[in-house]
Amino acid sequence: SIGDRAFRGRKDIIAVSCGKTVKSIGTEAFLRCGNLSEVECARGLVKILDGAFADCVRLSRFHLPDTVQELGERAFAGCTALGSLRVPEGVQVLGDRLCDGCTGLHQVTLPSGLRSVGHASFRGSGLKKLLLPDRCIRLGEAAFAGCRSLASVQLSLRLAVIPRECFSGC
Repeated sequence: SIGDRAFRGRKDIIAVSCGKTVKSIGTEAFLRCGNLSEVECARGLVKILDGAFADCVRLSRFHLPDTVQELGERAFAGCTALGSLRVPEGVQVLGDRLCDGCTGLHQVTLPSGLRSVGHASFRGSGLKKLLLPDRCIRLGEAAFAGCRSLASVQLSLRLAVIPRECFSGC
């Protein structure tokens, strides 16, 4: 695993490549690595913990393998250059503030088995279109608030409640 805060704040890291033996990326492992622009993770990675890549403002390319099952809170928050994200099929719950403030995030592909989107998960992102899978039963408060470019939303058939401020400012 890559330990908690292992590379936090390093300005000299521009790319990360994780081999198949890396199972977990720790809390705030790459927090505020201002020049990190590309991350490539091999099959075998299971967890990306809280704030692992938060505030990596130049991060534009991130490959998540299908083995990932957990995306922690704020994992990509503040990654303003991230343009798209494909969430692996094994992920059932998106952490709170997952992509909060990712203004460049225009496209997200959600897995068919997704059951829950956390509070403010995509708040202030650049999403243009949202397709929630039919298994999604819970949205957190302000999950998509401030997504000014959001023009199309298809909700899950099993969604019973749209919470407070979920789509405010869109």
